[in-house]
Amino acid sequence: MSKTEFLKRTRDLVKNRELASLYEEYEKELSESNNFDFEDMISHVTRAFKADPDFLLTYQERFHYFLVDEYQDTNSAQNEVINLLASYYKERSDVFVVGDPDQAIMRFQGASIENQLSFVRRYQEVLVITLRQNYRSAQPILDAAYSLISHNELRIDDVVEGLDSRLVGNLKDKSSINLVTAPSSILEDLYLVRKIKELEKSGTLPEEIVVIYRNNLDGQILSSTLAKFGIDYVVQGGGNVLAEPVVKRFLKILRVVDELRRKEEDIHLFTILNYDIFGIDPLDVLKISRCAADNKATLFDVIADRKLLDKLNLRTADKVVSALSELANWQDLDANNTFVQFFEQVLTESGYLKSVLDSPDVHNQITRLNTLFEEVKKMNRADHDLNLRSFLDNLDLMEQNNLRIEEGVIKHRKSAITLTTAHSAKGLEWKHVFVYRLFDGQWGNKRNSDLFHLPPSLVPNTDLSKKEKNEDERRLFYVALTRAKTHLYLVHAASYSLYGRSRQVAPSMFLFELGDEFNNNNLETPEEDLESDLYSLLAPAPKIEGRLEKEQAEFLAILVDKFSLSVTALNAYLECPYKFKLDKLLRLPRAKQPHLAFGTAVHAALESFYRRLKDEGLSPSKDFLLSAFKTALAKEILTKKETANRLEQGQKILTAYYDFFLKSFSPPVFLEKFSRVNLGDITLTGKIDRIDWLDRSARSVKVVDYKTGKPKSLGHIMGKTKDSTGDLHRQLVFYKLLIDLDRRLKVNFGIAELDFVQSPAEKDKSGKLTFEITSAEVDELKKLIREVMSDIRALKFPRTTNLETCKDCDFRDHCWPEGIAE
Repeated sequence: MSKTEFLKRTRDLVKNRELASLYEEYEKELSESNNFDFEDMISHVTRAFKADPDFLLTYQERFHYFLVDEYQDTNSAQNEVINLLASYYKERSDVFVVGDPDQAIMRFQGASIENQLSFVRRYQEVLVITLRQNYRSAQPILDAAYSLISHNELRIDDVVEGLDSRLVGNLKDKSSINLVTAPSSILEDLYLVRKIKELEKSGTLPEEIVVIYRNNLDGQILSSTLAKFGIDYVVQGGGNVLAEPVVKRFLKILRVVDELRRKEEDIHLFTILNYDIFGIDPLDVLKISRCAADNKATLFDVIADRKLLDKLNLRTADKVVSALSELANWQDLDANNTFVQFFEQVLTESGYLKSVLDSPDVHNQITRLNTLFEEVKKMNRADHDLNLRSFLDNLDLMEQNNLRIEEGVIKHRKSAITLTTAHSAKGLEWKHVFVYRLFDGQWGNKRNSDLFHLPPSLVPNTDLSKKEKNEDERRLFYVALTRAKTHLYLVHAASYSLYGRSRQVAPSMFLFELGDEFNNNNLETPEEDLESDLYSLLAPAPKIEGRLEKEQAEFLAILVDKFSLSVTALNAYLECPYKFKLDKLLRLPRAKQPHLAFGTAVHAALESFYRRLKDEGLSPSKDFLLSAFKTALAKEILTKKETANRLEQGQKILTAYYDFFLKSFSPPVFLEKFSRVNLGDITLTGKIDRIDWLDRSARSVKVVDYKTGKPKSLGHIMGKTKDSTGDLHRQLVFYKLLIDLDRRLKVNFGIAELDFVQSPAEKDKSGKLTFEITSAEVDELKKLIREVMSDIRALKFPRTTNLETCKDCDFRDHCWPEGIAE
């Protein structure tokens, strides 16, 4: 061993000892807090199997046959579970594994090619079946991929003697491999734009086109370019929404709200004052900034000083003052509301949501904001004291530790091409595959991120001295290549803007490993005469109404295609089709209002009460009911003040309810019963609070629906008053339709009951009203459902003409930014 190697191994040993010490402390902390992490779900099992032979034998007797798919993606702990379970039968074990070691690309998740290399050595009598026939890619693509992967030292061919893993293509379609070298990264992007448009014009479906890149950041760079040229796209596997411009811009507003408390970070305030949503003249922002510099003051100080502001002769002075006033008001919102409510109100009141809805890329942008909002709700449920400062601290912590909020994925649109990392592309295929930004250091020769080196004893089947540093990256590139059916485009530029400077780069080393035949064919250099495209690239994304309407229509059609109609959705459409689109289809971020959170807690308490009654046959105590309510309310996102008020309200209501009906509680048939049925080609769904026996011998039932709001009159319920549309009665008819169509329930609908839970507390009388539902009413509802679904499928979402409805609508400021028209 050389002195250099000795010193390297000594450093590795010190690092590994430090790591072992840290890991011991981590495990101790987990144990003392009665927690376990994701990996423990498997590692605890392996420890238990090894420590208790009888426990292991119990499961060995239970499981005799083992099938493991995607074996190359298993990690050591997963592999150990299989080996332990199969160890009883030793060489006679029935273990069937399927995998391609050349596609072992999940090492960042702990997956190891070591498992496949060790398998054939562990089971000496193993039968190795090689699947050489390929039904995805044309032969030239397979040949280039084979030439590439042959440069790896660690391959199954080297372990299994006589194995030939060269693939034979079954696809006979015309194919091509194209190497594209652009002079600059801008021209590389413009080449992609032109080529994609050319393919679409020639009849290629957008869903048959993909751009594969190495890092998520590459996708963010490309997506903005595609949007400017009117090319629709979806991101496969979901990117990190925290890195998306639509999210970063909104978070910038939130940061300014927080920073204004301390009058710090003028740069952020300067940035958001230039946002279109505030309507401030850009020249005015520059004047204010210069004034602040001249007076050695902050932007906040200048804007807050109206006399100083008036001296600047601003064109939009009132809007500047209004913007600062809004920011101050949002500080009060943060202090006096749940964070979810604060988040939603800032999103709406700022006009930011409206600007997103008007953007050319609305479907992708809304999906990203929704993903962030779902994360906000998770944080607020976990921490009821969450506020703007602690939320921003959470985001900073996530950023420091490279944690992502992965974008939610919606069904692929046929009008959209796909953008994806090579990792997320695994298992998928496209006719036209563009591999993007193929330069050295990006694909191959990446900086070594292995800060800790495994001792050779942990990977006995892998000769680490032979493991060339690019083997993992080469397998990843292999996966990217083999996503292509017929046409492969390998694209790179001669220079890229890196760290603020334009730098010449070398092509990826992998391009020189694809075989001699490839290297001499189909070379392409995009022309530099692209002035019109360069202008479009630098200009703001255009609002192309025809394309925008077409893309939105297709996006909505996808949502409608998998939409199931509940009575709540039906009533929402009847109230305002446009509100239905925003709330039920697009599901714009909305905080749960306190009265709805209260209603959820009351429902949960009554469900717990009746479930105990059903299980034990005896009525639970009043304390049980009140305790169940308190527990349920604690799960809702409310301010401390609101929680205290709602707790007092709920205890009063439920105490009176319990006392009033104490002698009449009876076990239910079903609780919170969910139904999914079909009315022709329309899917209907609903959850019924409670179903009781009406006549058990006739299997006739009573459907009960709790109402936690103020009791309503019979006229209001039936839709015969001016302020009612009959939603409540329609809900009961809908429930009868569900029961009639749901054959699994095996019961007959008898009557329906609305139970106004507040009535005993407010009026000292029962709030239960019963209704018989006629066949004629059901037939009328069926007709209405068919008409509404026909309109929904036709994407008819006009705004309501009843402006009274708009006054209390959550989307009022979106539809009426200047106020509701008189």
